[in-house]
Amino acid sequence: MSGGPSRPIDDATYVVGIDLGTTNSALAWAEPRAGRTVGVFPVPQLVADGEVAARSTLPSAVYLAGEHDVGAGALALPWRADERFAVGVHARRLGARIAGRLITSAKSWLCHGGVDRTAAILPWGGSPDAPRLSPVDASARLLEHLRDSWDDAHPDAPLASQQVVLTVPASFDEVARELTVQAAKSAGFGSLTLVRIFPESVWNALHIPWHVTQGMGDHFFFMWLFALNGIAYVLYSANSGEWRFRFKTWRGSREFRSST
Repeated sequence: MSGGPSRPIDDATYVVGIDLGTTNSALAWAEPRAGRTVGVFPVPQLVADGEVAARSTLPSAVYLAGEHDVGAGALALPWRADERFAVGVHARRLGARIAGRLITSAKSWLCHGGVDRTAAILPWGGSPDAPRLSPVDASARLLEHLRDSWDDAHPDAPLASQQVVLTVPASFDEVARELTVQAAKSAGFGSLTLVRIFPESVWNALHIPWHVTQGMGDHFFFMWLFALNGIAYVLYSANSGEWRFRFKTWRGSREFRSST
């Protein structure tokens, strides 16, 4: 499923995968023309007032600061001035002090059909004087941070010019998927592709060893499982250097190979 026409890989330096997680978010990259390496981007973020450090993941937390709870300028980043909000490690720490200003689990709210997901309802049950964001806008803040931190580290390869894949759970319905695309567009992303990620039970049903998804397995070094039009697909690369594309339907499966 796509949030717009996918950018041709020949026009992009990197293929970038983003996991917008409920608890943590992460960004991984590959540079196809330079080899088979898949790397994790260490995300620069506030870890204390005025202190920026890179971490392998970005906690999916947004803290909406008040007038007096955080000092002026303490939430500035290398790419923006203090806009009275924080994302990531420091947001989570500030929220432990004043919970009524902390937004977490924005991803879960995107698939909550019982609320208006475009209304400013978060933090749910927060401080009366706290600013509010919609689940879409809170998700956009997380994605915007990933985009800005990447762009700051890669001025010659901004994220909007790369081939971006954004993962969503298989449980996301059409509305939740469209809202995710809306959040990405609000965060300044260009064309992107949504990939539905399946739980372990589906891997087992497809008779695929689950351990290979936990890192560099004995048989594969990279693997994705996703769905399109009701068919489960697996894209992986074997140690032999061949990319393999497998799909599974109720009537069986087929496999195609393409040497790198």
